[in-house]
Amino acid sequence: MKQSSKTSLFVAALVSLVLGVALAVYAQSVSMARLAEDKAGISKMDWILLNTRVHVLEQALKDDLAVPLVATAYSFDAEKQQVAISVFVSPAWLGKADFQAVNKALSARALALCVAPALAQRGEYLASMMFAPGKPPKDYCSIRFFTHSLDRLGNLTVRDVALYEAGQLVVK
Repeated sequence: MKQSSKTSLFVAALVSLVLGVALAVYAQSVSMARLAEDKAGISKMDWILLNTRVHVLEQALKDDLAVPLVATAYSFDAEKQQVAISVFVSPAWLGKADFQAVNKALSARALALCVAPALAQRGEYLASMMFAPGKPPKDYCSIRFFTHSLDRLGNLTVRDVALYEAGQLVVK
């Protein structure tokens, strides 16, 4: 009887292993382009309300100087197969922080923002497959950090602070 139990356990483990490998192969075959083409059914009113909620939250965070880095836009670049993210950097914080602190904060925020789309799906299988096992965030994520400043004439301008691509942060 013990031999039969061990055999059953071995067969169950083998079946689980085969199913796990098959699932991993399938997960890697789902492309980001396919996810970008799939449309979600949502009413215009729901879309407007969702965008309103997001905008209000972004504005609240942007006005809070304790949070110096706020993601303002997420988009999908089909040509590069990457999620492109824009991040506003508080000019007040940027003016006070030293280079090392800026570099550390931008690097940490870059990593957190690159994995955020997968985490935001809360277990939705297909959407999370774009972040297939073994594919690091540097392969599917690009972040532009920017701030506002005044030019010589006193006009408000947008200035790039840093760029995160291919896993590398380049502070400008």
